Amino acid sequence: MSNEPQASREELGSLKACLSPDRMSKYLRATQGSLSNALALYNWNTAVSAAFYGPLQWLEVTLRNSIDNCLAEAYGDAWYFHN
Repeated sequence: MSNEPQASREELGSLKACLSPDRMSKYLRATQGSLSNALALYNWNTAVSAAFYGPLQWLEVTLRNSIDNCLAEAYGDAWYFHN
């Protein structure tokens, strides 16, 4: 992170204004009130969340398809029309 350009106070303030106080409060608390560190932590959290998106999407699709296959085997392909 040391090679990243540093934002000015004005730029940091503009970024903070785009995020709700409720959202920023946990990041500011975790960084002892440092706005630049709070925004860096927010960016890190976004990157970690993005890293989980692909595997979570695979899990959701395979689980849904497995459930559909089991129900179709038990009740037929149109199982969702049964009461």
